[in-house]
Amino acid sequence: MGVARSWLWNVNKTEEEARKILKDPAHPAFLLYAARRLANANLPREIFRDYLSKEDFLKRWPAIKRQMNKDSRNHDRILFWGGVYEYLMRDLKRKGISVARPKAEIRVDPDQQKTGQSIRELRRSRKITQAELARKTGLTQQHIAKIEKGATCPRPQTLKKIKECLGPYPYAYPEATPSVPFYVRDATISTPGTTWIFPDFERDK
Repeated sequence: MGVARSWLWNVNKTEEEARKILKDPAHPAFLLYAARRLANANLPREIFRDYLSKEDFLKRWPAIKRQMNKDSRNHDRILFWGGVYEYLMRDLKRKGISVARPKAEIRVDPDQQKTGQSIRELRRSRKITQAELARKTGLTQQHIAKIEKGATCPRPQTLKKIKECLGPYPYAYPEATPSVPFYVRDATISTPGTTWIFPDFERDK
């Protein structure tokens, strides 16, 4: 039995459009369509001939697998294509060929990065190492390093610990978002998660 032809039954794409997406790993919908195609196929030769190149499959399999894992019904197909992946990788290894996976894109929030840079500068001005700061705050050195690189957003409790250790500095700690009352019909809430205040009103008699 050939590749199932019903894999696009609830998608507003033609077969030709879907194949075009699968020929372009940089396309935003590539992983979605690759996962969908593999979840409905059991003949690698037809997939690699008509839909995915072996190279794209090998480079993108971990990401495709994560996409497939979003649907529990794909369990058997994941095992099957995982076996295909392992077989192809062993075959390439025997031939002395390596497949480089694309590096994950890291996006850093500018404000988060600014906070991290300020904390690093303040720490260095105090002549404190990352290891010392980690020990004094009860955090790990890896966590401190991620904060300073802007790779993670520190929680308010974490910033408080760092501030207690390094001292105040105008640019190191982002200001807390002020509590502004907001309105929901006839009610207001003074501070998030605290007290609801309803104005007096007369019920219609």
